[in-house]
Amino acid sequence: MSVDGVSPATQWPPTPAWMSDCAECVRLYALVQDFQAGADGPRDTAGAARTRLARHLANMHLEHIPHWTPGCEPCSEHRQALARATASGLLGAGASWLAAEHRAAHLFVPRLGTGLL
Repeated sequence: MSVDGVSPATQWPPTPAWMSDCAECVRLYALVQDFQAGADGPRDTAGAARTRLARHLANMHLEHIPHWTPGCEPCSEHRQALARATASGLLGAGASWLAAEHRAAHLFVPRLGTGLL
């Protein structure tokens, strides 16, 4: 728990400065924030907005995506899935993109919310 009583796992991280240089990142992040603030829309719209931003980041900005986050269970699960695919001689492209989308979520979603991607 932090000094102000708010868990760091629930705090929204500051977005990296490079995201503001991409019009699509700015647009998608604004959608995420709108739905987080309670904008009207279907119940799954906030999750869909986060997924669209994570997918955009993984597809267009892979060089900026963080590596595996220590202590993050989904990161560990994705890493293991990739290792199993490699050991089986499979390409693992789907597992690789899902892992990249999850890792991208660490850039803009609170720690507790990354398990949803």
